[in-house]
Amino acid sequence: MKKIYSILLIVAVAMLGLTLYSCGGDDDKHTPSPSPTPTPTPTKVAVTGVSLSKTTLTLTEGDSETLTATVSPDNATTKTVTWSSSDANVASVADGKVTAKKAGNAIITVTTTDGSKTATCSVTVKPKETPVTSIALPEPATMPLLHNGEDMTLQATITPQEATATAKLTWASSDEKIATVDQNGKVTAVAPGNATITVTAENGSVKAEYKLEVFIGFDDALVEEICVANWDKDANGVLSLAEAEAVTEIKNLNREFKETAITSFNELDYFTNVKNIFDESFKDCSALTGIKLPESLEQIGLYAFKGCTSLTSIIIPSKVTVIDEEAFKDCGVYNVTLPEHMTAIGSSAFYNCKNLQAIDLPKGLTSISKEAFQGCYSLQAIDIPEGVTEVLENAFANCTKLQYVKLPSTLQAIKGYAFYRCPLEEIDIPANVATIGDCAFDSGGIKKVVLHEGLKTIGNQVFASNKLKELTLPEGLTSIGDFAFVYSEELKTVTIPASVEYIGKRAFDNSDKLESVVFKSTQPATLGEDALKTAKAIYVPSSAVSAYKTAWSEYASKIVDAAQAYDDTNNPFSTDPYTW
Repeated sequence: MKKIYSILLIVAVAMLGLTLYSCGGDDDKHTPSPSPTPTPTPTKVAVTGVSLSKTTLTLTEGDSETLTATVSPDNATTKTVTWSSSDANVASVADGKVTAKKAGNAIITVTTTDGSKTATCSVTVKPKETPVTSIALPEPATMPLLHNGEDMTLQATITPQEATATAKLTWASSDEKIATVDQNGKVTAVAPGNATITVTAENGSVKAEYKLEVFIGFDDALVEEICVANWDKDANGVLSLAEAEAVTEIKNLNREFKETAITSFNELDYFTNVKNIFDESFKDCSALTGIKLPESLEQIGLYAFKGCTSLTSIIIPSKVTVIDEEAFKDCGVYNVTLPEHMTAIGSSAFYNCKNLQAIDLPKGLTSISKEAFQGCYSLQAIDIPEGVTEVLENAFANCTKLQYVKLPSTLQAIKGYAFYRCPLEEIDIPANVATIGDCAFDSGGIKKVVLHEGLKTIGNQVFASNKLKELTLPEGLTSIGDFAFVYSEELKTVTIPASVEYIGKRAFDNSDKLESVVFKSTQPATLGEDALKTAKAIYVPSSAVSAYKTAWSEYASKIVDAAQAYDDTNNPFSTDPYTW
């Protein structure tokens, strides 16, 4: 063993010597060992910005949520940040964890240590919800009386009180035609009547009701005063829908409407059981501009609206069958709507309604009463419906713009002055009309008249002051009244049927262009004074020339044998042979 250690020792010494030899030599030939390379210092990366995982956050009191901040760039050397709250009483923050303290708003800000870069999150803290156990609404007796068109706000009282801030309430009306309610409890009255306003908590198990009555709101304070004075049965100073519905007639009032300064009464429409407006109810209410009649109305009495000069339009309800005398006399109406089933319009019902421009007469009428539309100066056309059998005296007299009239086939009589001074240009008298009364069409403008064989009598001055150029009267006519065609200034020819027995005084007087009057009868009719005074020639049958000259001696020089006259080229009938 010793021998092995000796050998190893010799080898080690030898290797050491060899090493020393290789490092030896002259000093100027020695190469120094290189110095070690130093470790470089790392480069700093600056922060350029920071962002948050949310920019807005909504929490309920007691809740929390952690925000995450992201620093840019990703390889920034220093990524540490600090957190702060604008109102730690509302929301606090620690290491990004936001805790809601109480209801309100706060701004959470994160700031980088390097560069003070910031980002924010807007935090809203909602109050912690407390369950609603009950809701109460005011008693109606403590609230103001509400009229249609008015509004008020109901305040809901919530139990427990701390639930008030978080309670989610829903408002509703049982009848939105009576009243509406918004989600703030604001009630708006729409029309008179009753409705229930209900407020309900979110879970639907807790609610409260308000029994609402909407009273009639009047546009005219004076109308309200009169209505309350007459029909406010509970003496609360207002009129309910029920009180209005209890009224069945406008009559025997404690306080009258007539001759007052009322201006409008559209609320009469709420009086849904009124059947009659009696005599003079609104007479001489000259400031009344509008009134709405209820659908229940059946009759309008004498002088009911006489003298309502400011009333410009009215609709007569469908159940009205009778308008009495002078009901709308001297009214200012432009438009009137009448129901189809009306059976009677009284005398002078629309007398002197100067503004009335048009009216549709109902199909149920059988008669146009005397003076019904007399003096309706603006009326331009009228269509009298089938079923009417008579147009009475002065029915349309002095309608000085009435240029068109259609008469029904059922018409049997046209009474005196029916269309006096109406500027009609033509008229067709139905075949069933037997009599035309005095001055019925005395107008000064009529150019064409169609007469049928059913006509028996033409009264005095019926067609005076016309513009007819020729006239053929129908067979069956027996009498022509005094002045019947006086002042026929354009009239040239007239044919008289054999049935005529009487021609009245000055029947064709002042007809200066009247060339010829032809008679078919062999029996001369009875003539009134100056009946044919202006006729230039009177043509009669050959067999009756002598009889005519004897009976009408004052016209003997004008009487001509019609048969001989046909050869005369100047005879207006020379191209139309007369058949006897």
